[in-house]
Amino acid sequence: MEKAATPELDPQPTMTRAPEKFLKFSELPTEIQLLVWKHAVPNPRSILGSILFILNLDLDDVYAILPSVQDMKHAFLDDDYDFIRFLGLDSDAEYSKLLEMLDASMTIRRAVLSLRHTCQASRGTILGTYRLDLESIIEAENTPLWTADDIVYFPWQESVEGLHHAGIHWFFQARENPRPCLASLQHAAFLLTHKLFRTFKLNHAATPEMPKFVWAKNFPSLQSFSLFLDPGQVGCSQGGKIFLYEPQDVPVQYMENLTPSQIAQRMIARLRQPGMQDEDVPLAEIFVVDMTRKWK
Repeated sequence: MEKAATPELDPQPTMTRAPEKFLKFSELPTEIQLLVWKHAVPNPRSILGSILFILNLDLDDVYAILPSVQDMKHAFLDDDYDFIRFLGLDSDAEYSKLLEMLDASMTIRRAVLSLRHTCQASRGTILGTYRLDLESIIEAENTPLWTADDIVYFPWQESVEGLHHAGIHWFFQARENPRPCLASLQHAAFLLTHKLFRTFKLNHAATPEMPKFVWAKNFPSLQSFSLFLDPGQVGCSQGGKIFLYEPQDVPVQYMENLTPSQIAQRMIARLRQPGMQDEDVPLAEIFVVDMTRKWK
């Protein structure tokens, strides 16, 4: 009885390559497509060189404004040596770090722009987290970004040296016209670091000879300017909601022993522009910031 022939095995079986593109994405349910697009959105907290804003002081609700490329380059590649020295930065070492941050930010910017132009669903998803600081040629699209209910928080921290420098410089740039993301800003809030304290020259009483800050022209709608004292180092925490408390009017050691009321009065003097009436000067307030953390 003859033994049945054993079929020969192909020593080099043909491997089926996975397709490089998923061609049936558009056939997925809309809910699944939106989840994919949402997962593809870069986390604003991880973007080096972006300008972060937190609305309504809810730390879980983060929006990022991507400034114009010209504004970013100006902020990161500042050649004003006096400003660099004033902030206490070593020009050579810090410039190298700032260049790296700018390059990383440009990489993320390209990812955000790609999602804006892939399809209607991806565009709608990315606009929930990122806004571009650009004016549209379509006048109807140039709607105010901020409303009277929005407190826009700039949580720059001194621990991120290069980003702290670039953020301050981005804010202080002298501009011919207000940027779209700043023109409708009515209520601004800043983490009052020691370097920001010095940048506002709050360590000096206002004098008639002191030059007025040109940056105030960037905010034609500004009504209030809040400074947050942060003894608990809340800063830009990963989750939770910020609560504000009225500070006791006692000397603040790391603010050169000025009291909160003294700091507020000096800030009001900085915000006053030539020809302003008292009622037109933005309100300056000092708060102590605290946070409750949300655990998920």
